[in-house]
Amino acid sequence: MDRVSFASEVNHDYINYIAAACVLIAAKFEESPDETPLLSDIVAVAKPVVLDPEILAQVEVLVLQRLDWRLQISTGYHFICEHKKWGMFPKNDRVVMEGESLPPTDQEKTHACLLVKFFCELSLRDPRFLKYRVSVSSAAAWAAGRAFSHIAPIWPESLASKTGCSKDDILRCYEDLFHAFKERHPEETDLEAPACLWNGPDEASIGSPTDVTEEGMMWKGVVGPCLSLGG
Repeated sequence: MDRVSFASEVNHDYINYIAAACVLIAAKFEESPDETPLLSDIVAVAKPVVLDPEILAQVEVLVLQRLDWRLQISTGYHFICEHKKWGMFPKNDRVVMEGESLPPTDQEKTHACLLVKFFCELSLRDPRFLKYRVSVSSAAAWAAGRAFSHIAPIWPESLASKTGCSKDDILRCYEDLFHAFKERHPEETDLEAPACLWNGPDEASIGSPTDVTEEGMMWKGVVGPCLSLGG
């Protein structure tokens, strides 16, 4: 639905048809042939909304055309999982808090991964991030997760090289992630996108924007299967 809405202006008189067509296309793409619902099944499930089967069939084709018939796409989750395999915590990483600069512990790396997953999910739910390439939004999620975890530098050259995204490539998306977070959680009135620690732990401290614990993250919707810890 988001991709269709972003690709062209949607006539809201036909929003039910577009939604039903997207469900039908997704079912055809994901389900086995013997479990794929028929067009008549979608019409029946949509009740009490009345859908004309002929119009629904036409809308299905229009949706596919708007998507250029490209249904299999990589999401941010695909990218962050691949990134994790490559290793996203270089040996020179430091956690800068309260005047101290120490290597991140395994627990701190795990917390950073939880935050990366959270920011990735945030980008998937917000249509403003459709303007960014998935490779950029996933890299920005890593930068945001590292920043929230006080890990410096936020985006070292080794990560830029691995992901193919420089600081300049991800900076705007990185800032949008923080804006999106503040819109969803306005109680975090003092939170600002950390503009320091891009270069290393000698810069000013990030501060303490949030308490990153598994219990404390439940309200943010990130508890559950997360990225495994790696080097």
